[in-house]
Amino acid sequence: MSSVIPHSPPMTTLWGILTDELINIYDVHHVCVAAGKTIASFINQTTIIFLRSPLEEKYNIWLCEPEQRTEQFRWQDKNKLLSPLLLSEDISSLPTDLFVDGPIYHLAATHITLAPFYSSWFGYAPSGAIAFTGGNLP
Repeated sequence: MSSVIPHSPPMTTLWGILTDELINIYDVHHVCVAAGKTIASFINQTTIIFLRSPLEEKYNIWLCEPEQRTEQFRWQDKNKLLSPLLLSEDISSLPTDLFVDGPIYHLAATHITLAPFYSSWFGYAPSGAIAFTGGNLP
């Protein structure tokens, strides 16, 4: 899936912006908020960060809009929708109506494109994903 967003700055610019934004942040929740908001503003699309709680079967979800305040939710994946997707490490296009018991259901978009976080071979990496509501994956 290689899509190009028209008139977008080069990805090296996004990398520089993210580096500047995250240089002094050490808490994973603040990293999720800062990265999600920065990416949403950069690509001008709703960006969603999912982060699984290490102790419970719940997710922290950040809905990051380009020009609005980021919202955080806690969501219990009662239908066990995300866990298999995160383990597969495949990019998926999902209809938002699969999330009837969560905040994703109320988005204006009909689909999200979800990309699980890379599972690190050298240590613990949190289970989670980043998702976009736009038709093109940046």
